[in-house]
Amino acid sequence: MENAESVKKALLRLGSCGIRVNIDDFGTGFSSLSYLSTFQVDALKIDQSFIRSLNGDDRNSAIVRSINTLGQNLGLDVIAEGIETQEQSQYLRAVKCSYGQGYFYARPLEADTISGSLGNWFPASRDKKALVSRLRAFELFAELQQQDLLEIAEICEEIKIQSGAVVLHKGQIGDLIYLIEAGSVWIYDGEAGDGDFTTMLQAPTIVGALALVDPEGIQTTSVKAVSDLHVMTFPIFPFLPILRRIPALKKKLHHATAQSVSKQSRAAAAGTV
Repeated sequence: MENAESVKKALLRLGSCGIRVNIDDFGTGFSSLSYLSTFQVDALKIDQSFIRSLNGDDRNSAIVRSINTLGQNLGLDVIAEGIETQEQSQYLRAVKCSYGQGYFYARPLEADTISGSLGNWFPASRDKKALVSRLRAFELFAELQQQDLLEIAEICEEIKIQSGAVVLHKGQIGDLIYLIEAGSVWIYDGEAGDGDFTTMLQAPTIVGALALVDPEGIQTTSVKAVSDLHVMTFPIFPFLPILRRIPALKKKLHHATAQSVSKQSRAAAAGTV
């Protein structure tokens, strides 16, 4: 770590091979905030000393919450180490920590028992293969590898919305991306039903894609369903590490968003949908 430039080059080479790099024991020892601006990493692991002291300790709760928010804002996965109680797990879920490890989930296992243990945590009912085939209908995901699609499917939730319902209010796009799988919506300049519409979107389409391109400068909007919708959603911050790992996807998303913004600007200028 004394030669930052050689470490930086090594990490970039490792990343190009598909190897993920985590900063271990973040917040203690030799870990430093400067590493986050200097080195290309994929995840932070919150040191277990903070997790162990979560119960009733407001200072440690604030530290864990802050590290988690920092990681999410940088598009990094966050892994909590040393989870040993249900209360600790519930707190980390509440602050939307990406991953956790510890005796609460499982103790170290022999190699030949691991597959059975994984089967208990990921039963067949969580099979996402059908959802993967539906994600391929979206041009953005059409060329992704199966494993990448499975990862996206894992964070997707399916929602059905009746015609006429207001789907999104101002401010809500800041948390979720909406994939309109069936149906259509109007997008409004102001509040739904109050402002002038700018465009009409037909399925399949993505609402809130700009939030992925620029999560700190999200342009919120109002959307109103004009037909029954089948919608899939996924949270923005857990998706950011996927974009970091797949540069081609991020480039495609930039292009698609630019086209969408240009199309809406032309429609608004012409006074037509």
